Amino acid sequence: MEIMNKISAKWDAVFLGPIILGLESIPSKKPIRSIADFKGVKMRAPDGIPAEIFAMLGASVSVMPGTEVYTALDTGKIEATDWGTLSVNDEAGYNRIAPYAIYPGIHSMNSVDFVVAKRKWTALSVEQKAIVTAAVDEWSLRTWMDQELEDRKAAAKRDPKTLVQWGEKEKAEFRQVARKVWEKWSKKSALATEIYESQLKFLKSIGKL
Repeated sequence: MEIMNKISAKWDAVFLGPIILGLESIPSKKPIRSIADFKGVKMRAPDGIPAEIFAMLGASVSVMPGTEVYTALDTGKIEATDWGTLSVNDEAGYNRIAPYAIYPGIHSMNSVDFVVAKRKWTALSVEQKAIVTAAVDEWSLRTWMDQELEDRKAAAKRDPKTLVQWGEKEKAEFRQVARKVWEKWSKKSALATEIYESQLKFLKSIGKL
């Protein structure tokens, strides 16, 4: 919260919390069971950190808007994509042309930020602030839970052989590759360094690094 409010302050805003949208899956035309399986895969990824991570894993990365993903998969321009959760991807029809999916997701907890203009926030009473904060917390939790249920429904409709589940060893190897990219980006500013160090501290505290 402290770091996010440092970022929000640049726009005279107050950060109240994230709205969690769930773990992203990776639809693909062939099963991707480890970091080695990304090598040579033609993959769509967002620009920046995600694109650099997948490129470091050996994927042939294309950066393109979401509106082009389905057609790119259908024509073979790409073979896998970094996109939404399992249910979101299946609803978009990606599973019809890229039948495999890493599930549960391994690489991104999708979320959006809830921020309020500082002038509006400071005008609220203590009671009003408490109500808005509680509403954001409930919205985040319910959205996360609803998405989790939708993903489980989507998984239940699939052939189990199309769902690729990574083990802790594979996820740890992926995390170490990602860490190299995080470290590179952490050098871009003092705030980026603070974010990186905070993230490392948290991951170590839960035994992920």
